Amino acid sequence: MANIKNSEKNKIKSDLKKYLLSIPCENWRGGDSLAARDWCFRYYQSIPTEVFNLLLKETLVELEGVKGVTDLQALPADASYQNDGNAYRETSRFSVVNYHPIKLSELADDEGETQWIWHGFLGKSCITLFDALWKAGKTTFITHLIKAISSSMDFIGQYTAQTNVLVVSEEGKGLWVQRRNDCGLDCWVLPRPLKKRLNSNEWIDFITEMAKFCEEKKIGLFVIDTVSAFWCVDDENNASKVQAALLPLTSLLEQGIAVLLIHHFRKSGGDEGVAGRGSGALSSYVDIIVELRRLKGDGQSNERELKTYSRFNETPQDIVVEFTADGYVLKGAKKDVIFEKKLQNVLEILNNFPEGATANELHDAWQEEKKLSEHTIRNHLKALESQGKVFRYGDRLIGKSKTAIWKMVDSKLSVD
Repeated sequence: MANIKNSEKNKIKSDLKKYLLSIPCENWRGGDSLAARDWCFRYYQSIPTEVFNLLLKETLVELEGVKGVTDLQALPADASYQNDGNAYRETSRFSVVNYHPIKLSELADDEGETQWIWHGFLGKSCITLFDALWKAGKTTFITHLIKAISSSMDFIGQYTAQTNVLVVSEEGKGLWVQRRNDCGLDCWVLPRPLKKRLNSNEWIDFITEMAKFCEEKKIGLFVIDTVSAFWCVDDENNASKVQAALLPLTSLLEQGIAVLLIHHFRKSGGDEGVAGRGSGALSSYVDIIVELRRLKGDGQSNERELKTYSRFNETPQDIVVEFTADGYVLKGAKKDVIFEKKLQNVLEILNNFPEGATANELHDAWQEEKKLSEHTIRNHLKALESQGKVFRYGDRLIGKSKTAIWKMVDSKLSVD
């Protein structure tokens, strides 16, 4: 037999026994014996076919007489695993490959329309990756999102569709009880289900069981928080391992379930959809990437930027949200929010000059490390003038040039 460790041979035979003993004895022959091969062979594709077949025969011999089985003659002594053939494909209940291409002209027009759970962000049969730094507010954000979905309420300006939600969480029951009581949250949750790191076989079994639960409970949104705490990947920088761990999620997508994977940023951060920790295979595989970021230079603020990368035109790009006592609210596009912040800074400084000030005086009074240029301040003053918040009070001669003096429309105007 090929150079394979005895421990690995025993593991294959153990898996075969596990499957064969889980089905009626009369089904060990014919098609279900092929299903057994498929069920185990998908885990051991690097093992030569002839070796696998020999182990299967040995397993059947060892099981002879178990559960009243005495006749295994229906399985020919020279039976072998074949990786092709219609009979194999049709009888294998655990097949991991779809062998049926579809002609584009046969697809209905409505199959090209995405059905949204959260418009632009979470689509049925789509995977969304939600990235952020530690303690940046990921779970708080997701909690309020789930609450909105449970009630079919708009969330940060986008509509949601009511559906049941299942969260696989790395947090304990106590925190979820608090969220239920504080936020009125109601969803299915699986808190800290693992006692050890899963291997690839166990990860596939775990996702298979979750898919069964989702089908039974009519779950429309499946959340893993965080994905790195549960999947079988022991090296997040290994692209092939990451992709192999993502493929089993197809069993959820085939049910029309939206999948949301919560993930951490790498320590160094990153741009263009690669801020997430580990291999870029994760970011390239998913349909939508949402990055939750603090606004630069404002670490104490409750405002967050949502930076997105998506296959869909419906996904909003670079928006700012704020966490308030009433939950998250949309502030607007990032460029507009930043521009309004700069206008606000100009207003706050101008408010210290009840008799009015020039752009040069405002520039000199600027306290921030990165000052705006006088030219930019003048442009901001003109924008504030168009908003009716400042007006040109007169001119002041500086050298040989006249410079505009600007005043607040109301010197007591609040600059909140």
